[in-house]
Amino acid sequence: MFAERGYDQVTVRDIIDAASANLGALNYHFGTKECLYGEVLRQACESDRIDPVNLETLEPFEQLVFLIEEALLICSQGIDQNWPYMLIKRECQFPSHMFDQIVEEHFKFQSSVVTGIIAQLVNKPATAPEVELGVVTMVGLLDMFGLNGHLITSVLPDLSPYINDRKSLARRVAKLVIEAATQEV
Repeated sequence: MFAERGYDQVTVRDIIDAASANLGALNYHFGTKECLYGEVLRQACESDRIDPVNLETLEPFEQLVFLIEEALLICSQGIDQNWPYMLIKRECQFPSHMFDQIVEEHFKFQSSVVTGIIAQLVNKPATAPEVELGVVTMVGLLDMFGLNGHLITSVLPDLSPYINDRKSLARRVAKLVIEAATQEV
């Protein structure tokens, strides 16, 4: 419900009705709606967390492609399967009381993994503005192609084969990200 409607649009009554629970159970286990939301958001971030061990055997370009392809897969799933991703996206758009905490606990780690990969590819420090711009470019492209692929293929149907070939699209996005990271800011 938080992923679909947002924190402010979900009431305690909605939660207990959906869970077939009572207010006492919610209070006993979580205390408040804010605490429940915090736990749900932490679980979403944990499931979204990049595992660098999965990348160790790949060259940097293939690491980037792998991350992009995984993100495109998650974006293409319905909200039942990708609720963690959608909740995180909603939190970014409409920050709650948890935003600063997940920036520290989640986004900074995710960003450090991706900037490290891009930095290797363009031979620049991970803190270089161009490298950081590459990360932002990647996020924007993932949102556009992953969340709005249906819009692209409806408006520009000739792009369907490119949008629907996740592996090829991931490689194209990786090249665009690298290009963004090589341009002087």
